[in-house]
Order: sequence, then structure tokens, then C-alpha cells
Amino acid sequence: MLKYLSLLVLLIPLSTYGLVISEVQIEGDNPSECYIKIYNPLDEVVDLSDYRLRKKTSTGKDYSLRVFPAESYIKKDNFFIWASSENSSFPETVEADISSTQTISSDNSIALFDNNDNLVDVVCWGSGENSYCNEDVLENPEEGQVIKRKDNVGDFYLHPPPLSLIDIKEIKTEKQEKQKTHPFIFGFFLSLFLATIVLYLKIIITNKY
Repeated sequence: MLKYLSLLVLLIPLSTYGLVISEVQIEGDNPSECYIKIYNPLDEVVDLSDYRLRKKTSTGKDYSLRVFPAESYIKKDNFFIWASSENSSFPETVEADISSTQTISSDNSIALFDNNDNLVDVVCWGSGENSYCNEDVLENPEEGQVIKRKDNVGDFYLHPPPLSLIDIKEIKTEKQEKQKTHPFIFGFFLSLFLATIVLYLKIIITNKY
């Protein structure tokens, strides 16, 4: 019985246990306009005092983004936001709870650790060396994109989708519309053709008799 319970625990997503990184922007109108959103899916307030956000660069070097100050709290079903203050007005723009002059960029990975140095959540994108992730690495966000979790706790995806995916979706939709339209057009002209034949035959029979 214990064996099956252990297997069940392994199959439960990380998001059911605690905090998750729910959204990341690596640049905005300016390259330094980056932020990280942390989401609390739990039914309780979480004390973030001495939690740490860290990053690894494209070369695998490890840096601190921010150690959370004392009395940092995240309410249930709510967000806690870090933002770069390299542009001093940006943290206020995104209503950040904490900030620092550090930034994140392409081919980076980030990790959230609790006050006991336990890994809470990670996000990785691009092709950085020695990243926090062994797999599930996203592509680098393009200009105007952010990294998001589906419904805040699901799998990561790029939002809005890359143009290539939008184009593919539009092409599929166009093909589906054509497939719906073609049978209707064919049926219309077939009916018109048959009606013309019937009318022609009636005229011939009438003239004959």
C-alpha cells in the first residue's frame, strides 16, 4: 500500500505543493524592464522572509536576483512580484513588491528557494549552459512575449504565441472554412443544373404536344 501511495505522490504536480513562478518578462520597451511573478495557489498566507530568487546566465554563472526582506507575505490566490529597478520607474509601473538592479535576459534560467534553501520552482529558456533545468526548456521569448503558466499553475508557454503558430492556426482555420464552403457551392450548382435540365425537358415536351 505504501508503495502505491509513494507513486501517487510522485505523480502529483509540483504546483499542488506550494508557490510557483507563474509569469516572467525578460524585457519590455527597454531591455532592462523585466519582472518575475510568484503565485500562491494555497489556502493560506505564506511568509516569504529570506526566500531567494536566483538566476543563471547564458554561460551558467549563478547570481542572486534578490533575497526577500523580512515580513514579506503573499496572500492566498495572490501574486508577489519582483522587478528590475535598473529603470527606476519600472517597479512602480508593474506594482512590484520588491526590486533590485539585477536583470534577466535570453538564455537564462531562474529559481526560487525558500528560507531553508529548498528549491521551490524553476523556469528555464533558451540554450544557457548549466541551467537549473535538465529538460522542459522553453524557447527564448520574442519581443512582446512573456513566459506564463497555464491558469497560473499549469505548464509554461509563450504568450502571445509565436507568429509562426498564429499563421499555422489561421491557415488551418482557412482550410476548414473552405472545406465547409465547397460542399455547399457544389450542391448549389448541382441543384441549379438539374433544375435547368428539368425546365428544358418540360419546354420540349410542351412544344411537342
